[in-house]
Amino acid sequence: MRILPLITLLFLSFGFASGQAEVLSLDSCLRVSVANHPASQQFRLLNEKHEAEKSSLSIAYLPSVSLYAQASWQNEVTNIDIAVPFLPQPLVDISKDQYRVFLDVKQSIWDGGFSRKAKIMEDAMFSADMAGVENELFRFVKQVSEVYFVCLKLQKQEELLVVKKWQLQSKLDDLQSAQNHGLVLQDAVDRLESEILGVEQKIIEVHYEAIAVRKMLGTWMHTEIDEFVQLSIPSADIVPKEQAVSYETMQLKALQQSLKSRELLVATNRYPKIYAFSQAGYGRPALNMLSNEFEPYVVVGAKLVWTPYDWGKTKNDMQSLKIQQRIFDTRISQVEHQRNALLEAQWQRIEKTRKLLQKDEEIVALKQKIMLSAEARLREGVLTLTDYLNAVNDELAARLNFEMHLIEQAEAVLVYNLLQGKTY
Repeated sequence: MRILPLITLLFLSFGFASGQAEVLSLDSCLRVSVANHPASQQFRLLNEKHEAEKSSLSIAYLPSVSLYAQASWQNEVTNIDIAVPFLPQPLVDISKDQYRVFLDVKQSIWDGGFSRKAKIMEDAMFSADMAGVENELFRFVKQVSEVYFVCLKLQKQEELLVVKKWQLQSKLDDLQSAQNHGLVLQDAVDRLESEILGVEQKIIEVHYEAIAVRKMLGTWMHTEIDEFVQLSIPSADIVPKEQAVSYETMQLKALQQSLKSRELLVATNRYPKIYAFSQAGYGRPALNMLSNEFEPYVVVGAKLVWTPYDWGKTKNDMQSLKIQQRIFDTRISQVEHQRNALLEAQWQRIEKTRKLLQKDEEIVALKQKIMLSAEARLREGVLTLTDYLNAVNDELAARLNFEMHLIEQAEAVLVYNLLQGKTY
């Protein structure tokens, strides 16, 4: 683009007057803001939680060991009231108070694939949680970007107002010099001073509005952004559509995948499960119910658990999960349809700013030419001060439109890229 020499000189002068201020880019602003966002800490916490869950599921095939101690009293016990001649000694009475301490060991041999499917489900839930955090951070990126451009527009407005004040002050110096020689009336000087005061008032308004927005950015970045820090206009490079990604769609698909994994887990309710068990203990009575002595005992065996019919509960649960998946299909379709519509509308905004900028260059050149001509005619006394101020205001408005359209183009491209998932 063609940059007019006068504009360049004035902006360079403004930059040096600001003490060679530092420059803040959108990339660095977003990088620091996201790093300090509380949601960024969730990635580490979710990873730790996921590892703990996987470790818990990995021990499902390890034996479970439980220690029990039991003391009881009962009002009736087994008693044989007949004489048994072949026994070497008569039967003793069984005590009604009984005691038992035993170790119970249970080992899963086959759990119908429950442990394996549970791990798949845990991985899917972890992916959904991570996608949710990424989507939350992406919404934060859009919020920071919007505020950044608000601050950028205020910065440009202030710069242009400072340039206007510089122009008017220069002309005021000329008028005051002419007044001292009796060539200009006091009324003209007063009117120009009033115009300068109005510009100074507008500078104060814009300046403090920019400070408020900078404080918001500084809060997100956990630092203070000096009022002389200059915000740079981001590049207007467009992300190709084949690289597009939607974080909201990714989150919905991850949640949908977690439902599919849950469906696999629910299906294991139909499968039989086989366990091995053993019990070793010491008590009275032990396995011999006719003995009234404290004795050790051991029991070893295997157990099959199968629920062939659960009144349709498993079937209903799986049907409910399938319906929820179809609901997610409609939500994903809706999100993508809306995103495509927004992309098309945003593309038209980009084209609009391109065409406006082409006209802006021509308009700024002509307005500056008119302003310089008005300044010369005012100096010759053939133009009124009002006409000169109108020319100055028109030239400022043209340059302000040019700068605003330049920022709007970068903002339109940024929004377009954000819709395609670019996080900068």
